[in-house]
Amino acid sequence: MAPLGNNRNGTFSESELRAVEHSVFGGRRVLWAGVLAVLLPLTVLLGLQYLWLADLERNSAIAREATLKNYLETITKDVHYFYWKISERALNLPPEIFGEKKTEKAAGYFKKKEIEGAKRLFIVSFLSRESMLFYDPEKGKMVVPKHSDETVAVWAAASPWSYLRKKGTKIEKTTLTVDQHDERNRIIILPITDENYKLVGLAGMIVDQGFFKETVLPKAIESSLPKFQGEEKSELLVVVRDSQKKQILPVGEKANPKKDRVSRSFAFVFSDWHISLQGEIASPEKWARANFAYNMTLSAVLALVLIGGIVLTIRTALREMKLSAMKNEFVSNVSHELRTPLSSIRVFGEFMRRGRVESQDKVREYGSYI
Repeated sequence: MAPLGNNRNGTFSESELRAVEHSVFGGRRVLWAGVLAVLLPLTVLLGLQYLWLADLERNSAIAREATLKNYLETITKDVHYFYWKISERALNLPPEIFGEKKTEKAAGYFKKKEIEGAKRLFIVSFLSRESMLFYDPEKGKMVVPKHSDETVAVWAAASPWSYLRKKGTKIEKTTLTVDQHDERNRIIILPITDENYKLVGLAGMIVDQGFFKETVLPKAIESSLPKFQGEEKSELLVVVRDSQKKQILPVGEKANPKKDRVSRSFAFVFSDWHISLQGEIASPEKWARANFAYNMTLSAVLALVLIGGIVLTIRTALREMKLSAMKNEFVSNVSHELRTPLSSIRVFGEFMRRGRVESQDKVREYGSYI
């Protein structure tokens, strides 16, 4: 084994000690530099992750709220489509039947069409003396109605069209319109024009509000709910309130308006009524916040695992460096302890080899030393 150090007594010189110390501390500096090279990018990555998740939380809340609004919009569109379809089917009458003594023919058209959701079907003719006629499904003919809230509502709805008729206004495109001045008698009207686009009459229906509450609304809610919520169906509560904010649906279960998640009005008929969503389902903000917390927790756990691995690596490296230093010190000490007696043995042996010791007593003495 070659001894460490250049001195004959086997000890380190000051320059050698300084070199060893520099080597040890240099190794530690390199180690800590490597640690910083890992921790700094990790810190930057976690910071960027936090900013990204915070932005994701905001966008998730917006997306979740948009999903709930889309569900309400689907319900209102189903209601709109139902009344638009039955109104176009029932009220699309030929202009010829609005002439003098021809209005009775309207009963034949109404009789052929089974109309759900209509409380009354009627026509208003601007060419006949019997200007307002209601369809009587039991008699199967058109009748002059008695004065009632329904007739008042129809006259009020027809007044603007009567004014346009007197002015001679041409109506090139006819479409369904809704009159809701009387909340109990909501009216859908289709203006009828001749070949010259001149208004000859109105075909209309009074909406059956009971049918709307008991059939149309529940059916629209039931058919639209699975498209958006799936397994959350049982947790979601659809609330409908009328123009006076009186709860229509659900029946028998009072809903707190403050718990509404999203809300909107109907688009066609019952446009002064509102439909909203509430229930145990997470609100858009709560859902996004939970998502944010989950992702941040996952990132933090992964960061801790990585830091733990780095700490374990550092601890192992420091331990190895300490063991290396202890080994060097041990070798140095052993080398020193061995060189001292070996020097004496070499000297005594050299004396004996050169014959400088002649006395037998001295030879035995040197031999005992050796």
